[in-house]
Amino acid sequence: MSSGTDTQHWSLHPGWIFVSAVAAFAMANFMGESIAHAYEELLHTVLFALPEAMGGREVTVHFFAASLMAIFFYVVTAEFRASLLSGGALDSLSKAAVPIVGCIGGVVVPVAFQMIGSAQFAPDQSAGWAIPSATDIAFALAVATALMFSPKHPAVAFLLTLALVDDIIGMIILLGWFRGEANVLMIVGTFVATALVTLTMRTLGFTRPVWYFIPAFGGLIGFLAAGVEEPVLSMVGVALCLPHSQYDSGMFASRDFSQRDTLNRTERLLKPYVHAITVAFAFVSAGVVWQGLTADTVLYLVALIGGKLAGISAFTFIAVALGLSLPLGMRKADVFRIAAAGGIGFTVALLVTGIVFGGSDLANGPATAALLSVPLGAGVTFLVHLVLPKPYSMSDIERMRVGEEALSHA
Repeated sequence: MSSGTDTQHWSLHPGWIFVSAVAAFAMANFMGESIAHAYEELLHTVLFALPEAMGGREVTVHFFAASLMAIFFYVVTAEFRASLLSGGALDSLSKAAVPIVGCIGGVVVPVAFQMIGSAQFAPDQSAGWAIPSATDIAFALAVATALMFSPKHPAVAFLLTLALVDDIIGMIILLGWFRGEANVLMIVGTFVATALVTLTMRTLGFTRPVWYFIPAFGGLIGFLAAGVEEPVLSMVGVALCLPHSQYDSGMFASRDFSQRDTLNRTERLLKPYVHAITVAFAFVSAGVVWQGLTADTVLYLVALIGGKLAGISAFTFIAVALGLSLPLGMRKADVFRIAAAGGIGFTVALLVTGIVFGGSDLANGPATAALLSVPLGAGVTFLVHLVLPKPYSMSDIERMRVGEEALSHA
């Protein structure tokens, strides 16, 4: 995409992501044993081996595609950072705090649902309590922008913040309880080191985005060397510290392309590649073998979709009742829309399932629920969207913004 018009209105294209996921699921289940075998062989094809200093593991097609999601999170974190600037959807502490509080509810309540449900109906699933805490940020954003909101609507920035913090909390949970051989001290050290290097480069006047790929790649190397199974958050420290302007017009907005700050240029440079990365990741992650709708599957679906809807909504409204503010132009009804989209666990839930249960039969129920959370979560989200008052249009929000600015200067 070489022209500004092509990238101005960028958003995730859910159609290709869904097609890729459905194709993988069909190959694994409905196209014959030879196709299923070929798909499995493809995922486990070894591309190359990492040096011993980086963990020495063999890099398969699946691991390579999963690792590329670090670039997706690099861009997502840059978008989140932009939303915190003056004029962005989360440009005050009050506005930024609300999705974080909502995220906490979106972790605590689903985990509680799973723990209570497993104690009553599926004791062998007790170790899987962390699985329904997951939100698939790529699919949740895709559903939100396809079914409910303009890509630059403030509710999308709210969802992005919530899902990004959710993934960070999820990583902390995995490192705290399911870290295996991962070196936590090295992970923290890598994060801090890449952030400090980025800030130093920023102070020295480095402005070209390509220079910041060096500490970003260093973060990936550090996470791999630390033994992180899926290093998707390895570049977050760099993205948070990129040089930026003092103003932002909002999440995925039509930006002023005369802006030459590093943050905007990085987003424009990488966004076209993010599409291909998310499509590839969906393909390598969705080939779950269908095991039928078991009690374990229902348990995780209720915890994921029901728990997220209840937890995010309740905690967000508690935060608002305590005096925090929703972003300008976001209605209270939009909270339920965001909470419903947060119930799509898919690839992140699959990742957590693999870490918790490995290749055992106990993984079948939560893995199937992770896959079903895409169509069911999208369906619930659409139904919630239909029964609630419509979101404000972007023209309405612009008028609100102008009115707010006029009042602030009065």
